[in-house]
Amino acid sequence: MKPSDFIKKKLNDLFLDYSAKGGTQSSLAKEAGIAQGQISVWLKGGNVPSIDNLESLAKAFGVSLFDFFPAEHRKIENSDAFITALVSLAKQMDDSTRQSLLATAQALLNVAGRTQLIHKAKNSG
Repeated sequence: MKPSDFIKKKLNDLFLDYSAKGGTQSSLAKEAGIAQGQISVWLKGGNVPSIDNLESLAKAFGVSLFDFFPAEHRKIENSDAFITALVSLAKQMDDSTRQSLLATAQALLNVAGRTQLIHKAKNSG
């Protein structure tokens, strides 16, 4: 499954749980600080939220940003696959969102002492 498809599915799964607890698109929009129309577009699979919007959605849902990525891509020992997924996702984003994603990935990899792949990703975009 492509990372963007995983994000779309995860967003819909989280929203189903959220709505089962009485949440609506309107309440999610308010909690996340995102326009309700944009949330509707994402839930219909129209496109993928930016990394900033994923962070806001994660907070509203009470989950980690990493929950929007497949488990095998969240393990430090599998950071090569994680970066590959991030780069794949980044290719589908506008320049500003891509830079935000790469900066987030850089910060995560610095913790693990892994910077070569992100440098390569920046230069291949």
